[in-house]
Amino acid sequence: TFTTEPLASDVEITGPLTVTFWAKTKFADPLTSAVINLALDTMAESLEMDSNLLIEMMKKKDVQWVAELNDVFEDGSARNITSGWLSAWHRQKDPSGATGFYYEGPWYSRKKVVTHPLDPAYVPFNPFYLAPDRNPEAIKEGELYQYSIELWPTCNVFKKGHRIRVSLSASDFPHLLPVLQPSSNTIVIDENHQAKLDFTTVNGKDE
Repeated sequence: TFTTEPLASDVEITGPLTVTFWAKTKFADPLTSAVINLALDTMAESLEMDSNLLIEMMKKKDVQWVAELNDVFEDGSARNITSGWLSAWHRQKDPSGATGFYYEGPWYSRKKVVTHPLDPAYVPFNPFYLAPDRNPEAIKEGELYQYSIELWPTCNVFKKGHRIRVSLSASDFPHLLPVLQPSSNTIVIDENHQAKLDFTTVNGKDE
């Protein structure tokens, strides 16, 4: 979770929002994955399902990124305002395959990590940007990917003294069918890999 300080004045957010960040993933060991696949195959067999897309979706090594915008009240309670979802397989990848790299860890044991930035042609909420859905692609363990999650449009006044919070997770059951392959996800934020929330505010003149 990422939470602002108490607001000095009212802030009205109107319209769609996007959360952009960098993250890398490590999936469970092969034995754990094999047990999960066996359980799902047994379930499909017992239900006499020869081929089931839902089972296959739950078996694949994916990350189900979920972003929530919350209004945090002065007493610490929080209310969800809007949410968005993104499958790592359906990320806004650069079709050219362009990658970069950075070094992580102390100087004496630095590790080179491949990075995958967003598609330069990607514009949030473009209804004709269908490439990720037509050509989904698995992510590679340990490599760093940039993601942009589109949140449903909203209109909310965050009152003075309240806080604005963004929460990131990898599950939203029962709204979404769960991905049953366990994963450990690390969000990377530094000078070259920034995280941000893009939104539109209404000013004092209601413009």
